[in-house]
Amino acid sequence: MDILQRKRGTALHRQIFLVLKERLAAHRYDQGLPTEEALTIEFSVSRATVRSALADLENAGLIKRMHGKGSFPVEQAARPSLLSSTSYLEHLKRTSVETHITLLDFAFGPAPAHVRQNLLTDPGDRVLHVVRTRSKGRLPVMLLDAYVPERFSEGITKRDLQETPLFEVLLSRGLNFGRVVQEISACIADPARAQALKADVGIALIQLNRTIFNEEDVPIQYFEMLLIPERTKVFQQLPIGKDRGFEGGTLIHV
Repeated sequence: MDILQRKRGTALHRQIFLVLKERLAAHRYDQGLPTEEALTIEFSVSRATVRSALADLENAGLIKRMHGKGSFPVEQAARPSLLSSTSYLEHLKRTSVETHITLLDFAFGPAPAHVRQNLLTDPGDRVLHVVRTRSKGRLPVMLLDAYVPERFSEGITKRDLQETPLFEVLLSRGLNFGRVVQEISACIADPARAQALKADVGIALIQLNRTIFNEEDVPIQYFEMLLIPERTKVFQQLPIGKDRGFEGGTLIHV
């Protein structure tokens, strides 16, 4: 069965890159990758296409190609421990240190219906709408589409959010976070999302929708976070006994 999409979307060599990257992560090639000829036959592509994919893997620091010997995986640095008892706010603070903000949109206006349902607002209520990316190095690792009811965001300016995370601005205004409701799904990168994330149109994205409530259990923020699987993983820690807390979703950028 052909696993590549040949009509539109991601280029063939990039699709092969993603497949091989996942196989490397699963330790399928610890003894070395298949030969160029074997990959050419498996994916039914030209040798030039396979070579482009292998070159991308090498440029990403995932493999080392040795003339006359083949291609071999490069040992990756160990990930930080995924077992933690840090709070949601502490995770946000860590993300703000690891990444930098690019503000794409800032406006007050009416909210879409699905946002009103999550924020429990009326059709005539205005909200602050903020769109940002967070990048690690040269590449964005997430696209954030956030909404805050006007009664909690009145007076916030575009300048406030140029470099300061939205959660810090809300905390500075005396708002306290109570709980977070999260939905995990997936979507496709349309042209606007792909451009913001510097990614290919049509690739699959992880989508995290979060509604944040204050200590009075009133929703104060709703946002949609879009992640590229090859750049970010989502880890959850589920409790077995009563002495362990639930970890709702730690983001590890790879």
